[in-house]
Amino acid sequence: MNAAQAKQIKLTVIMAKLGYNVKVVERGRTEHKYLSPWRAEVEPSFNVNLVKNQWYDFGEGQGGNTLDFAIAYLSKHGRSSRVTDALQWLEDTMGRSSVKQSNSFSYSEAQPKKTGAPRYLEFVKDSPLKSEVILKYLKTRHISPQIARMYLRVVQYRNTSQNASDGLYFGFGQKNLSNGWEIRSASDSKKGKFKSALLVRDITVHPGSEQGRRAVSVFEGMLDHLSLLEMIGVDQLRGDAIVMNALSSYNRTKAYIEEQGYTRIDLFLDNNSSAKKAVLKFKNDFGDIVFDQSPLYFPHVDVNDCLKSGDTLSFERQSHNPQP
Repeated sequence: MNAAQAKQIKLTVIMAKLGYNVKVVERGRTEHKYLSPWRAEVEPSFNVNLVKNQWYDFGEGQGGNTLDFAIAYLSKHGRSSRVTDALQWLEDTMGRSSVKQSNSFSYSEAQPKKTGAPRYLEFVKDSPLKSEVILKYLKTRHISPQIARMYLRVVQYRNTSQNASDGLYFGFGQKNLSNGWEIRSASDSKKGKFKSALLVRDITVHPGSEQGRRAVSVFEGMLDHLSLLEMIGVDQLRGDAIVMNALSSYNRTKAYIEEQGYTRIDLFLDNNSSAKKAVLKFKNDFGDIVFDQSPLYFPHVDVNDCLKSGDTLSFERQSHNPQP
């Protein structure tokens, strides 16, 4: 079984095989809710969309396709959860006939919804970054207009939970691998700060300048990636860059890294407890090819805070060429 075949297996069939029954049927019978397959609960919080053949765990804020489910299931149950392990588990659990039973889903229909995006936020359009409001905000974060325009777009969206007259908003963001949008507002105030995803949530990948380079730098947020570029004075890293967009995208990040076969992983995550747990996951899954770069910008919380402080010397020496 390969990854494409795995993604065609119906999630409802997997749940039935695992002994889980549908608890709630919603949205014209296209969405089924189950009790979580990896934690004890009374109210069902595990959602399966039959049309898209995708799952979303409202209890933990993560989701994806069939392969993502297998990876998450093995991980939650303390088992090895590489892509090869997940494919073998699916084949053992479902049998070789499972792919034939799922041919009603084309491969394009089964593309992953890696983690959920709020349904009340509706994408309207995107456009080149010309907004003075956004550029002025990015200047306070020490992101230059040149770098900002290369990587960011103005994204207009509608909040359908509000009245149409005041439900239209704009922010800046980047497209992710599932053609969704990762967006945020041009504000850091408690009232105005906003981060979310439109259409679908997924990781964002920026190719490196050296083709075939088997190294990747991983960032928690889009501004950390741009901050590193500013600090080392380049507009593109030599190796690829992955923006997770949320630590809950770990399984998706892990799967992508395995698919690409990177031989070095440089982590530029936050200096906090949640990120440290993520670093341990990377090291447990990938071993000595993982390099935690967060000590380089300690005691700053993240790369952008380090940039704003003017502390760039360590990056000038090391970060432009962290890969072998």
